[in-house]
Amino acid sequence: MTFKKGHKLNIGNTYCVGRTPWNKGKKVSENTRKNMRLARVGIQTTGMLGKHHSDKSKLKISLANIGKIVSLETKCIMSDSAKHRKPNFLGKKHSPEAKAKMSAARKANLLKKLGG
Repeated sequence: MTFKKGHKLNIGNTYCVGRTPWNKGKKVSENTRKNMRLARVGIQTTGMLGKHHSDKSKLKISLANIGKIVSLETKCIMSDSAKHRKPNFLGKKHSPEAKAKMSAARKANLLKKLGG
């Protein structure tokens, strides 16, 4: 396919580098802002947000990843990434009820393992 000279200039003139958007600096009324907000209600940013993989799909993913060889460079990147993650529960405390519930569950599991 051949194009005329200056073809790229005609494609998407509104989004060209260096051009100012038509609505830059314009004030949006409260009513319009409310309508824009309501229009986005229920829109998810990613397809899996709030969903979980089924056991079948987890198994497929697991089988697909078996035997994959990860380079040393990638391992270093993954290691550094893990080191910089902040613990989710940092600065929080369990309530006494939650502690009692966890203790009871732990004791029940221990009895089950010991065969009692």
